[in-house]
Amino acid sequence: MFGTRMRAVRKSQKVSQTKLAKALGINRQTVISWETNRTLPKASQIIRLCKFLHISSDYLLGLCNHIVHI
Repeated sequence: MFGTRMRAVRKSQKVSQTKLAKALGINRQTVISWETNRTLPKASQIIRLCKFLHISSDYLLGLCNHIVHI
């Protein structure tokens, strides 16, 4: 669920995997791993990801079913 939601939000904001990776200081393969649910980010990375995408972590973590913009 995390990866699917993350990818949908990223694409809706027209942010490439490369741009997101650079903004978070990680490599593109890590973004791909998250989006395909092979791995999950650390809590600190989720915080940075949500700040960059301007969304609440609750949506990405499946705690709510609608995107909350911050």
